[in-house]
Amino acid sequence: MQRSGRPQQRRAALALPLAFPTLVLQYKDKTEKVQSVDEREITSAVIRVISGTQRKAYFVQGHGERDPMGETPLSYRGVAQLLKGDNFTVEALALSQHKDVPDDATVVIIAGPTADFLPEETEQITRYLAKGGKLLLLLDPPLGERPQPLTGLIGLAKEWGVEVGNDVVLDVSGRSQRPELVVVVPPYPSHPITESFRVGTIFPLARSVTPAKPAPEGKSVQPIIESARQAWAETDLKGLQSAGSQPEMNADKGDKEGPVTIAVAVSTPAPPADAKPDDPKAPPQTRIVVFGDSDFASDAVAGSIGNIDLFLNTISWLTAQENLISIRPKEPGNSRLTMTPRELNWVWWFAVAILPAAVIVIGSVSLMRRRRS
Repeated sequence: MQRSGRPQQRRAALALPLAFPTLVLQYKDKTEKVQSVDEREITSAVIRVISGTQRKAYFVQGHGERDPMGETPLSYRGVAQLLKGDNFTVEALALSQHKDVPDDATVVIIAGPTADFLPEETEQITRYLAKGGKLLLLLDPPLGERPQPLTGLIGLAKEWGVEVGNDVVLDVSGRSQRPELVVVVPPYPSHPITESFRVGTIFPLARSVTPAKPAPEGKSVQPIIESARQAWAETDLKGLQSAGSQPEMNADKGDKEGPVTIAVAVSTPAPPADAKPDDPKAPPQTRIVVFGDSDFASDAVAGSIGNIDLFLNTISWLTAQENLISIRPKEPGNSRLTMTPRELNWVWWFAVAILPAAVIVIGSVSLMRRRRS
């Protein structure tokens, strides 16, 4: 009986899963534990232990926006999970069920609505921003069979110094094979979001989003993403959707020459460092970022080049966590090596003939020297 039990004990011991060592991170009175060797997991734990208080990101729903809990390629599930790793709680927000934006909102995200907001919903966002709110607004071009003009949201952006164009940005710079696919490469306009940003970004279908001139009093409006100089903003949307159309830049019809701005950041002056929280003379700083595309952060596209970093950097700037912009973990990528047939032949001969022959020669010489000695 004892002999038959021992092998069973050995098998049970071998079946136990291998455990990673626990990494304990402590900062002041906060502690985080990580049982992983993944760089992103470790970096997320560093962010959580340093940032302290958990923040809350609300994704507005009810107007056809991107779903942070969805499982389709158009969803925002991927970036929502990354926000959770950055010490955010992610929740959906139906404005029609609230009188105001919840007080615990750190940032509100309106990603790709296909229907306009009701006037009372727009007023909720307006009141939220007046109290120092933080808003990420992503508006796609008005294309499709029944495109919605999104008058309320576009009017809200205009009040803050952002002109949202009724157009589609077309890029013929040769960076992509499709003109509606806007590929942006460094250098970017100077802004904390893109400071030291050395990777490209991809926007599958974008509209122009430009700073108003002059900017509204008391508001700083800065471009953060611009297309290539060879791109333009096409205003003939009906002609663009017709079969066999060949769009061309035509300034007389309202087209905008490149480079075309497709993302803008807005901020109000920051209160003095010694200002009290309830001081009406020093209201909290409002920050807004408006993109002319929401596809770039969707699950289908976010993994392209620097799109994830751009989205997370934007959230960090909106929530006044610029220090997190510089410690983003890098996603592992695949590198492709392209070789000509002649180069492949050289690799084959080197691996199959030259290298083994060299090993045999070196071994023979070493053996002969040993025998002589």
